Amino acid sequence: MTKDKSVIPEWQGPASQVLVAIGQRLPGPVWEQLTKLFPVGTIPHYFVLKSLGDVAAINPMEIVPSLKEVMARTLPILGNVKKDNLRWVFAAGSFNLYSLSLSLSCVRYLFVHNSTTHMYGCSVWPLV
Repeated sequence: MTKDKSVIPEWQGPASQVLVAIGQRLPGPVWEQLTKLFPVGTIPHYFVLKSLGDVAAINPMEIVPSLKEVMARTLPILGNVKKDNLRWVFAAGSFNLYSLSLSLSCVRYLFVHNSTTHMYGCSVWPLV
């Protein structure tokens, strides 16, 4: 999916969808392999970011503990993103889906534990 630096949605899109489908059942290994394709200090391939966001959206409880690492890699490089398609996937794809993961995981936690505590104090996203 990432051998070619250019974005070719005809075959990279379906490859990303296959990874996301596998990530429904095995989120940990898929997330780990995708984060390996996102080295520190480099702008990742468009479909790596899209796949990360999609896996985070379908498996919020499993992925939320790993979001801090991905966000630590993402924030320092935002100023270097020049291509519009990458700006879109960073903004709409990744950040939107990461925040959706956080909110869904906290809502699920509160529902499962029948808790009325403040959402940000749940064990999924503890206060630091």
